[in-house]
Amino acid sequence: MYQCTWFYTSQLMLLKKENAVAAAWRVEADEFYIYEIKQDKLALNDTYCFLRTVNGGGYIKTVNGDKISLPENSYIIIETNRIKELCSSDEKWIYYRVDFLHKDKLNIKTGKPYPAVFSEHEKELFEELLDVGRQFPGEVEYINSVFSHYYFNLTLQPFKKTDDAAHSVKLSEVCAYIQQKLYSRITVTEIANFFNVSSRRIHQIFNETLHMPPKQYISDLKIEKAKQILEKTSMPIIDIAESLGYYSAYHFSSAFQRKTGCSPSAYRRKLLKKTSKK
Repeated sequence: MYQCTWFYTSQLMLLKKENAVAAAWRVEADEFYIYEIKQDKLALNDTYCFLRTVNGGGYIKTVNGDKISLPENSYIIIETNRIKELCSSDEKWIYYRVDFLHKDKLNIKTGKPYPAVFSEHEKELFEELLDVGRQFPGEVEYINSVFSHYYFNLTLQPFKKTDDAAHSVKLSEVCAYIQQKLYSRITVTEIANFFNVSSRRIHQIFNETLHMPPKQYISDLKIEKAKQILEKTSMPIIDIAESLGYYSAYHFSSAFQRKTGCSPSAYRRKLLKKTSKK
């Protein structure tokens, strides 16, 4: 038995010095499963490997001959070049794997398994990562933010409901969550619920730091993404509106005009004229 869902992000050769998800897999295997880790053909030799056991267990055989157990309900981050093989130790082993580049020092000890109870919410978040990676392999920043959302939800879940939670929420974390949800109809209430704080606290964070309400920040971010889509694709306006979570093309065009001073169609025509003059 073997089933695998996966994706590789594109343009990886350009991202060697950046933080970037390289690939992700959901694997379901039996007790005979042995997977040999080979050198990446794109020469991404400095990646880390995130492994999360969902059902059953397995183990890592390292290139030095060590054996690292991966029990059910655990996760580990390890340098990919340390892994020789991934092996099942149960009749059924389901695991998540993400290979990623990280230019800075990780704030976690590598090569050590950590316990974490698996939940239905975590399953939904990882499925979202796979869906985004398969549909938008070139949107590296988007994929990164989805993985960051998944990873922080997994590792910080035990601490989210402490008394100091409302004071520990950082703007960078909220912005990463918004970036990950950019292609949906995200609301301030949804953001507040995720971070287990009040909507008032979210407004306070944005007003104190960026001097704007979160709704404006979300709108501005969507418009900037719309500009990129208009510049790089011929996607119809109505499809752009739908992909960015607007209720209609009218609502999208109105928001775009308020921000840029012109309609999406006019903005695209200006881009075409500039291109034709070059």
